[in-house]
Amino acid sequence: MKNLLLLTFLLLAGLTGQAQQTGLAALLRRENVPGIQLIHTKSGKSTVYNLGLRKAGSTAAVDARTVFQAA
Repeated sequence: MKNLLLLTFLLLAGLTGQAQQTGLAALLRRENVPGIQLIHTKSGKSTVYNLGLRKAGSTAAVDARTVFQAA
């Protein structure tokens, strides 16, 4: 999980917009993570990323109302 967070941070730091979402989606597939919700804030501006599925095997996408169980 630490590797996933580190890779996500590095990806967000170097890419913008659609490239970030494409890179994050590829990272999710590679790490077998069904979905993720990230909020990146820089200089007072926040960008929200909702990617993937709420639960493995489902068709429900992650959205602003998705609540993940913390480990």
